[in-house]
Amino acid sequence: MTFDIQYSLLESTSQKPVTKQMSLLPDGTIQKESLAHNLTPGRVYLCQKTTTQFAETLQTLKPYQALAYGIPKMSEFNRLITKRDQDNGQQLPGDITRTNDNFVYPNQSGIFCGDVDHPKVMIDELLKVLRDIDPELIQSPMIYRPSAGSCIYNKETSSEIVGVNGYRLYIVVNNASLIPEFGTLLHKHFWLHGHGHFEISKAGSYLDRGVFDTSVWQPSRIDFAGGAICAAQVEQRLPPPQAINPDAPPLNIKACIEQLQLDDNQNACLNELKATARLELADQAQQIRASWMQNRIQEMTTHNALDPTVAENVLRQAIEKQVLSGDFLITLQSGDVVTVDEILADQKRYHGQRCADPVERDYDLGHRVGYISLELGRNPMIWSHAHGGTCYQLVSTTRPSLIALRGKTAFTVDRTIDELRKDPLIFNWDQVLVRVTTNKQNQPRIQPLTKDGLEDYLGHRIQYQRYAGKKELIDIDPPDAVCRGVLARNEEERDLNSLRGICTAPILRLDGSVVDQPGYDSATGLVLSLPSESHPVIPNAPNVELAKDALAYIWKPFKDFPFIDDLARSVFIAALLTAPIRKNLPTAPAYAFNAFVAGSGKTLLAKCISVLNDGQSPKVMAHVSNDDEMRKRLLSHLINGNSVILIDNVTGLFTSSTLEALLTTETYSDRLLGVSKMISMPMIALILITGNNLKFVGDLNRRVLISSINPNVENPYLRSFELDPLDYVKKHRQEMVRAILLIIRAYLSSGAGRIAAGSMASFEDWDRLVRQTICWLSTLPGCPLSLTDPAQSIARGYDNDPITEQLRRVLIAWRDCYGDTHVTAKQVITDLIQVANNKDERLEHLHDALVDAIGSDKSGNAITAKQLSAWIGQNTNRQLDGRVLIKDEKKINGYAKWYVKDSNPTLPLVKVGQVGQVGIDTNPLVGFPLSCEEPPTLMAWANPFDSLNPFEWMPPSTTPTTPLDNPFAD
Repeated sequence: MTFDIQYSLLESTSQKPVTKQMSLLPDGTIQKESLAHNLTPGRVYLCQKTTTQFAETLQTLKPYQALAYGIPKMSEFNRLITKRDQDNGQQLPGDITRTNDNFVYPNQSGIFCGDVDHPKVMIDELLKVLRDIDPELIQSPMIYRPSAGSCIYNKETSSEIVGVNGYRLYIVVNNASLIPEFGTLLHKHFWLHGHGHFEISKAGSYLDRGVFDTSVWQPSRIDFAGGAICAAQVEQRLPPPQAINPDAPPLNIKACIEQLQLDDNQNACLNELKATARLELADQAQQIRASWMQNRIQEMTTHNALDPTVAENVLRQAIEKQVLSGDFLITLQSGDVVTVDEILADQKRYHGQRCADPVERDYDLGHRVGYISLELGRNPMIWSHAHGGTCYQLVSTTRPSLIALRGKTAFTVDRTIDELRKDPLIFNWDQVLVRVTTNKQNQPRIQPLTKDGLEDYLGHRIQYQRYAGKKELIDIDPPDAVCRGVLARNEEERDLNSLRGICTAPILRLDGSVVDQPGYDSATGLVLSLPSESHPVIPNAPNVELAKDALAYIWKPFKDFPFIDDLARSVFIAALLTAPIRKNLPTAPAYAFNAFVAGSGKTLLAKCISVLNDGQSPKVMAHVSNDDEMRKRLLSHLINGNSVILIDNVTGLFTSSTLEALLTTETYSDRLLGVSKMISMPMIALILITGNNLKFVGDLNRRVLISSINPNVENPYLRSFELDPLDYVKKHRQEMVRAILLIIRAYLSSGAGRIAAGSMASFEDWDRLVRQTICWLSTLPGCPLSLTDPAQSIARGYDNDPITEQLRRVLIAWRDCYGDTHVTAKQVITDLIQVANNKDERLEHLHDALVDAIGSDKSGNAITAKQLSAWIGQNTNRQLDGRVLIKDEKKINGYAKWYVKDSNPTLPLVKVGQVGQVGIDTNPLVGFPLSCEEPPTLMAWANPFDSLNPFEWMPPSTTPTTPLDNPFAD
């Protein structure tokens, strides 16, 4: 059996050796020197080999070559440069850096590299353990080979100096994109089988260790498999690679992952094992940390003249919170030692420089494993590759001084705002001055700065001074007039970055590109704050199969919900797709979850949508019929920055002019309660509504999409689900968001064009990104769900609208009474007065329909011509079921005439793929134009890397703490 394994061959352009160099010391020991820095500039080549050919590659690899088990994202990029060269603008077409931004695991057969360093478990025992974990593991193709630093001999004596001090077990898998998850689960099972342990770092931290090195499962990670360069006295005698089951099919990694999932008992056992292991090492860890702290405190008190207590606090912040404050010392690649304050004061100079690990400077023989990232608009950080990777935040402790001169308050305000512009977490939130901070749960939030809040903030950031005499300066608190002056400036005068909102998961820009790097994104006005674990990349052009897999994945927790039909299901999918991108959509419809009996699960669905939006349960407000009270409550939610508002358990008919306006505006303005002051803020909230037998009145039907569920059981609240949907979404939110963004990008890159004709007025960007994506999915062969155009919900809502039903009855009765005759309102009233005498059934129907629609006056009297004229004016030209009330251009004695035109009934909404009429035809029922152009034919997929998986791994922004679950598990 033959199959192609994809991987990358990396080669130094200078052909200088890139692997380890071994030399013999006088005491008979071996000195190792890593030459990996010589790999750039270099080139990367995509390889497709069989298992046997891959084994041959391991044996024939040149000293200036290495392997990586990810592949370049795009085939035309193959010249390797350093990140520093890229940041300095020295990148040419075809240049890439060796980072996970540019490398991905292939979505086909690839190599899982099991890296065993200083083995306590030799290969025979390892194979037994793998068989115990899952017998399928040892049936797959595998290759065993000692590591590049093994098997070193003295040339003169032929004696072995270094034996097998490590080895690789390469496992061929059928879908390399799942390698990180597979490795994480395998590591847990090693613990459960007695092969997990903790090591103590030189700073006293616990390092989780197993049989395999867990830090190597990144697509850009290098395997220096070519053997060592040996000095004259020594030689390396590596045995040839040993192939195991070379002709067997690759490991079915998805099935294996399903088999390896831990149940509750296994998770409890794993936690207990780790807790016991930590307890056994607690004294040792405490002693090591105490020694490390003592040495570093002494250094900092000498170098910075710090108080020992202050130095200890600085060091504890570094170890416990990964925060490096201004006095922390950093060792640069040049050997110079600088403080964090010095780095932050000259960001252009230090950005992109290499440094030692901030905590363990001698890690990896002192090699510079840290990278200083000071990108504009993003939080300053140092990324260290030590022990699998850690992200350290850089925080300045220096405060500039400002002299507050009498009569120069405006000047002091100007200088204060200059300092505010340097803070990457201070923004204009429309007209409001805000800062981005965190709550007690360490979740980011927007904090509007009042005068007192600004005074406190400035007191920490700026030291204000004033003259006590002609020459003496004394420190003072931030002047009250300065604080009021800063707040009084408008957004243009302050000229700060404009904030739209905070995201805690990647989000799409309107052009389809992805915001996935932490920090402020000027194109969207959003601040992205990601959790600590590393995350996979979303490919630029996912193919159709990946989109279908992603759709199946996001549907998994909701597959047991009893949606009444394809439309209800499609509206819910629209809500799923809207949730993670709502903050960047100018406008979006609300979503209503309707049921016919309490306990059906509608609120649960709303909570799941909310978690996808911002990771939290929604802020709930009760339904109120008074629209002024509705306005006050909605404004309060928006001022507090709530990104999801749930109007829960609606009863009766729902109408609200405030909500109608809110849903179709990009910026919401209103008067603050209790004061005569207007406030404006971006409208980025996702509005959710729940209720039983929901019915919306008037134009809310155009702004709210309804998804109905019906369990068809007497007591739906007693049902049980195979899994808890809310708990599942909370645990898998990041993966689900990435799957959703992948689906939308797959549509945008497909070349399919508009699938559903028309565009929903007021929601054009939502229509382009969400509605059209769902309609595209519905056209795909083998789509895992039966879907339809979610906008059809609008017509259904209008059908259930009592006002629409009243209009329908009037139009039918009017047409029956008068046919094509044009009549005045006065004539209609005259005819209705005669109903009792004429006994005309048609007039009786018209009379009842108009009374129902218009009602009688306060005295209970009959309808007047004035009332009828007002009602007719509100409903003129509104088409319903092919009937429309039209005003005659000619008048009779100054009175207007009307008639009901009856044509063949038209569909209230154009179906997927249906072409609109010639010209622009506005459907009065749904209120959006129908396109006159035929949608383009779905284009065939043509991408040289169409097998790329959506969940390829990026350079982690912080230390990975939790494993990712299978993104496409059934």
